Amino acid sequence: NTAVNSGFAHIILDQSFTQTTKITLATGVVLEGEGRAHYRITKGANIDMLDMSFSECQLRYIDLRGAGGTYTGKGIVITAEGDQQITNSYVIGTSGPALHFTAPDAGARIACDNSTFQCNTLSDPAIVMPTTIDTGGTRYFTNCTGVGGKFMQTNKGLKTHLVGCSIDGIDFSGSTAVGADLRMTITGCRLSRDRP
Repeated sequence: NTAVNSGFAHIILDQSFTQTTKITLATGVVLEGEGRAHYRITKGANIDMLDMSFSECQLRYIDLRGAGGTYTGKGIVITAEGDQQITNSYVIGTSGPALHFTAPDAGARIACDNSTFQCNTLSDPAIVMPTTIDTGGTRYFTNCTGVGGKFMQTNKGLKTHLVGCSIDGIDFSGSTAVGADLRMTITGCRLSRDRP
């Protein structure tokens, strides 16, 4: 289940494989491929593919495929901690969210760069923010895409920044909170219509 039990290791993926158990990245662990279309991790069971709930863990140049929604579960789950990085990766074809922040401040200060997130069902949001209000929040998405599906459900996520993204649909329906200012900054993005 755990890629590395103690942190600050660098794991290089040098082959494609079918995944049947969840991979957990410990603090500071980097999981890196040789290019997001080069080697592929394909879901082969009803699991969440990757747990990035520990601080400073990183995903680079990896292609995570949810097998077209054949199996249940999410792509990446973040339940706690902060300062994670997702760079030049695909997380697509999952039956649940491609990236799910499950708790307040989970993934605070995460940086997602040049990555693609998409659910198998295009009307489902690829990225889901916490349903309980953040106290700090702050999540960064730069040059990310949603490949035609609904990109994000903001819920109670605080201070989300989208820069240079090309996306379809942001769902703000869960964003109302009494006494809270759930700011989102959208700069230089290509936004298509919101999907029902």
